[in-house]
Parts: sequence; C-alpha cells; structure tokens
Amino acid sequence: MKKNKKNIGVITISVISIGLLFILYNYQDKLTEAQVPNVEKEIENLERINENDSQEITYEELLKLGFYYEKENEDDNAREIYLELTQTYKENYLGWHRLANLYEKNKEFDKAVATREQTIKIAPENYDMYWYLSVSLLTRDFERALTVGEKAESLIENEDSSKEFIKDYNSLLRKLNEESHFQSYLQMIEGDYLEGSPQIRLFLIQKVNQDFDLNEKEKKVLKSIKNSILENE
Repeated sequence: MKKNKKNIGVITISVISIGLLFILYNYQDKLTEAQVPNVEKEIENLERINENDSQEITYEELLKLGFYYEKENEDDNAREIYLELTQTYKENYLGWHRLANLYEKNKEFDKAVATREQTIKIAPENYDMYWYLSVSLLTRDFERALTVGEKAESLIENEDSSKEFIKDYNSLLRKLNEESHFQSYLQMIEGDYLEGSPQIRLFLIQKVNQDFDLNEKEKKVLKSIKNSILENE
C-alpha cells in the first residue's frame, strides 16, 4: 500500500452531539446511506487514488476509506488503513481512535485498550478520548475505568450535559467498584453510557451471567437485552 508523505495538520472536528457523551471526532461517523448512496463507488475512487503513485491520498481520504470499508464489513481492509494511519500520522489521534473502535467491534479488547491508551498520550486534554478509554476498560479493570472516567470529568470546564453524563457514569461505576449488584450492572448495560459500544454491553452481559446466581426473571431480562443488541448489529 502506498504511503502518504504529505504533511497534514491535525484536523479540527466539530462537536456533533450534546445529548450524549458519544461525541465523535471525525465526520465519517455522521455519514448515512443517504449521504453516501454508493459506498462501493466511493471505495473504488479512493482505492484508485491510494494506488496511484502520482497522486497523494490525504489523511482525510484515508479516514474515509477506512470508514467505508467498515460500512461494507471489510474489517481486514479497514484495519490495514487504520494501521497505516497510526504509522504515517502517529501524532494524530483519529487514526488510533478508529482503530480502537474496530478492535472493540471484533472483541479484541486488550488491543482496544492499548490503542486508546495511545490516544490520551497524543491528546492529553481531550476528555472524549479518556471517556472512550474508560468504557474500553470496563472489559478489563473497573477501578482504572473509574480513574480514567474521573479524569475525563475533570477536563470538562463547563457544567453542561456532557459533564453531568460523565458524573452519572462515574457514580454508577463507583457503585460497581464498591459492591457489585445485578441492578447496577443492568443500569450500566441498559443505559445510554454504552449506547455506541454493543460488544462491551455483550461482554458485561456475559460477565453478569457468569458472576451472579441469577433467578429466572433476571436471566430473561439479560437474554432479551442480548437479543436486541444482536438484532441491531
């Protein structure tokens, strides 16, 4: 794959969500089928640019190509693009962020956590990257997830809906750290906190099934949530 040596500055991305903290920092996440009616054609055009030695493909175009591959469930190709981005543009966190999302999608949680650790090194003042890391850490270390979540909260200067959202998330995580209860896990799984992280929700459902002596009603509730998640994947 041709390497792009063009010097591209860090892209400024606008906030696209205030109701939830899942504020995405690349415009690809806002694209819909209506906006991109022919994804295959878009991929074809971008691949042509990427393979053309006489034409440089930009950082933004590589991000688009990776995103389109994901839409077509071509995860191996998307991974290759994101890995190229993290090597060619090591100091831009968006490539790392997209790669971590892909790792989570494929249940490679250790890799997702390690990759998100890189985003906060690159963007230490970006509270969203701490938020995403905290969510990833729910698959590995609840105590560290809380520490990172508290860091995200501290980086938000204004008392707005985003800060309240993280405060509520951290409050629930403290409950889970202090004393695990089925209802607290259920609140985390069902709540908006993991709205954009279906594989982490499924991971927590599996954890609850393994760690708790559930009654039939509780098992039924979890099964219903799991089926709903799988239907929407």
